[in-house]
Order: sequence, then structure tokens, then C-alpha cells
Amino acid sequence: MDMGSIGMIFAVVWSECPAIPSYLAFVYSFAIVGMLAGLIKFQYSLGREGNTKRYPCAQSISSILGMTQVALGIWGMTLVFPNVAYLGNPSPDTCEFGPMLAMFIPSVIIAIVAVVVSGYVVHACVAGAKKE
Repeated sequence: MDMGSIGMIFAVVWSECPAIPSYLAFVYSFAIVGMLAGLIKFQYSLGREGNTKRYPCAQSISSILGMTQVALGIWGMTLVFPNVAYLGNPSPDTCEFGPMLAMFIPSVIIAIVAVVVSGYVVHACVAGAKKE
């Protein structure tokens, strides 16, 4: 059911990260949006062939939630990448390991997706230019 983001919430519940004040907002919003998208996909079996056409409203909501998760991932990149040194030196005064890991993993995944999509766009533009 795509409920892997529940682990993010457990990683931050008993931890502190005073160096990044909005870490809780990011983790909770990213996890909740991911769980909602997973529940909609599960409820309407959007992974099965033909169900995306059978339930177009659910498919649209799932797509919007997916794009929202990408936007939240970009927000996570702005929070995590400048503070990535806290992963190697966790501290209750700066940021403990749990919250940093909970923010780092989705941020890296979204960064990889952004690089792959950008590469695909460049490839499609170059291939289109060669055909003309």
C-alpha cells in the first residue's frame, strides 16, 4: 500500500533537530501525502490494467498527490543538503540522526528522479533536433 513513509514519522517522534526548525512540518507533510496517495492507489487498485480509465478522478487525485510529493521533496532538498554534515556528526544540540535520515532519504530519491527526468528531457530534445 505504499506505506513506507510511516517510518519517517517514527524516526522523528522521539528525536530533536533544533538546527532545522521546519523538519517536523516537512516529515509529517511528506509522509501524510505519501500515505494518502498509497491509500487511493490501493482503494481503487490503480496498479491494475484498466483501472486508471475506470476511476479517472482517483487517478487524477493520485497524480496530484504525486506532484505534491515531488514539490515537498524539493523543499526537503533545501532543508537537508545544506545541513548534510549533521549525518556524520549527530547531536541533540544540532540534529539527531533519526530526523536527518528521515529527511535525507526522500530528498535524495526526489533528487535522483529530478536528474533522470531532466536527462530524459534533454535526450528527447536532442533526438527531436536530429530528426529535423
